[in-house]
Amino acid sequence: MNAWSADAVARRLASGEARDVEADCSRRCREDPDDAEAWFLLGASRHRLGDIEAALAAFASATRLAPADIRARTAAGAILADAGRVPEALAQFEAALVIRPGDPRLLTNTAIALESLGRHAEALTHYDRALDAFPGAGDALMNRTVLNLRLGRLEESCADAERLVELFPDLADGWFNLAEASLALGRYPRALQACERAVALDAAFVKAWIDRGIALAALGRLDEAGTALARARSLDAGAVAAFRNPVASILPADGEALDPRRIFLHVGWERLRRCDWRERDTFLARMESLLVEDAGSGRALRDRALMFPAMVLPLPVAARAALSASVAAEVTARAQAMSAPFDRWSAAGERLRIGYLSPNFRAHPSAWLTRPLWTRHDRARFEIHAYSLYPHDSAERREVEAGADRFHDVAALDDRAVAAQIHADGVQILVELGVYCEYARPEVLALRPAPLRVSFLDFPASLGPGLVDYRITDAIATPAAHRHHFVEALARLPIPHFLCDPSAAIDARRPSRLEVGLPAAGFIYCALNNAYKIEPRVFSIWMRLLRAIPDAVLWLLDGPPGTRANLRAEAARRDVDPERLVFAPRVPHARHLARLPLADLFVDTLDCNAHASAADALIAGLPVLTCPGDSMAARVAASIVQGAGLGELVVDGLADYERIALELAGDRDRLAALRAHLGHREAPLFATTARVRAYERALERMWERHAAGLAPASFDLDPDDS
Repeated sequence: MNAWSADAVARRLASGEARDVEADCSRRCREDPDDAEAWFLLGASRHRLGDIEAALAAFASATRLAPADIRARTAAGAILADAGRVPEALAQFEAALVIRPGDPRLLTNTAIALESLGRHAEALTHYDRALDAFPGAGDALMNRTVLNLRLGRLEESCADAERLVELFPDLADGWFNLAEASLALGRYPRALQACERAVALDAAFVKAWIDRGIALAALGRLDEAGTALARARSLDAGAVAAFRNPVASILPADGEALDPRRIFLHVGWERLRRCDWRERDTFLARMESLLVEDAGSGRALRDRALMFPAMVLPLPVAARAALSASVAAEVTARAQAMSAPFDRWSAAGERLRIGYLSPNFRAHPSAWLTRPLWTRHDRARFEIHAYSLYPHDSAERREVEAGADRFHDVAALDDRAVAAQIHADGVQILVELGVYCEYARPEVLALRPAPLRVSFLDFPASLGPGLVDYRITDAIATPAAHRHHFVEALARLPIPHFLCDPSAAIDARRPSRLEVGLPAAGFIYCALNNAYKIEPRVFSIWMRLLRAIPDAVLWLLDGPPGTRANLRAEAARRDVDPERLVFAPRVPHARHLARLPLADLFVDTLDCNAHASAADALIAGLPVLTCPGDSMAARVAASIVQGAGLGELVVDGLADYERIALELAGDRDRLAALRAHLGHREAPLFATTARVRAYERALERMWERHAAGLAPASFDLDPDDS
């Protein structure tokens, strides 16, 4: 077989004569077993015929006879990769690269194999080399775009996607990748432009229609978003149901995740979590409208993931109530689809049996706050059961295991089985600790596995109808004028309801200011709680304080990516050097408590106070200045600070808040006296046993009423009764 005849055979193979070519090549290889070209064509024809092992054997012969020719290695690698035999494919590609180290196609194939093996850094290196060798290598650029997106290297992915559509403007996939990267970066106008180009090039591009709907929803163009998503469903409803992308991933994985309203609200919340306050007021007004008006129209939002933002943000009572009612109705419907709620329970025993249902027996504020329950419950009066929904071990979980009378790991059980376990254990009062947290199971509450269900600590707002019977609070956190905020009956304690552990371990090594990035001298204001609680009003006050006190800094807890840049930009807009904002990383709890005394004054947030963070500060001896607001979430810190005996730091308005914060910066003696007061630990906040007893007496009052055949009703626990 000479060069001309080999070319002719190759043309015949390309025209579809695979079976005849295989016969001719087999004959040629028998006649001249040293003809490498014949072996290569034999492998190619056998591959076309689906005989993979025979094809690989022929390519191996071609490689042995012509080791400098990479075609057989490359073809074998491609076959092996298609067959899922990626390590073998990679070996072929890497051997070929030794011969042709700068071949862009070979570098791209090697990168693809490395990527599928999870060797992402090496894959990126090979894509880089391919593009260095040939900047127009479209496959390498496309794949690097997607890999960078998967790895969260969003700017790199977006830059690659922009380059790709510049080189290949008629490539719909390129525009789709640009849309994906732009969505992940929150660049919704550019994402929309990219989607429109993609669907113009391919009108049946389902994923591009979905991304178009998401981009429109994120921009608040909800009707148009609905039209785009309806178009996607008409093309392929299954693909829509299965679709996930960087923005949709922030939504719960359910059948309604691509509701334009939900996308808009979650995207807006994500911005606020990062202290991006552009169009904040417009967003809040739109959120209120969607929650209230859609509830009245029969299209109520039933997104439990919105419960937390609705509790944090300054929404009217009606908006929160509409959301909690619709979410509770959805939870109840899901529970009833499993089984009818329990309506009979075991008779009371000698001790009142209390169950704690929690997803937070882990490194979580709830676990630190509830430590006194496990060590100070009166075991002569109460039998304590703990039900853990968190699926992993932790030091905090082991503390609960050691402290409860019985510990139940129910994380692997379904909701009905969890409820059945609680019911079988004869629990009389089930206390929920974190109903809308990660790993939570509100459906268990809706199944009513115990005669009474109680909400405590974690979610300072109404859970909605039918999930719990009582909410434990106090008169400061929930004054009488706010009772209508709750559908649950309120049990108001005479002392702060917000439990904390004054004996919490504090790291013995106390860091210096310089070690944590603070200036050695000067006044330190701090707000070491979650950044999503910061909003423009309180931030403006903080910046005025920094302008008034040239050597002061503001110490903040670091937040999600982008938070630092956003807050520093807001500082610059208010004529404050951005470097006067110092950001603290998250550290273990004991280390956090050890660093808190480095600050001079904890300045609280408004719409949602510091809760566990305020308790931590007071335990560490750091005074907290707070201004109570119009919801329980905005009043918990007032209860905590008042309970610490620092009523003078609970102020009536923002003018007093700013005035006192400024006065304290110039009155070191007064600050020292406040610290000394905290050091004595004589206030009700630090009387842990008394606070547990008051809580226990409230539980008994609830049970006494139930045992008398009476429905749950609000009550205030008298100080003498506790």
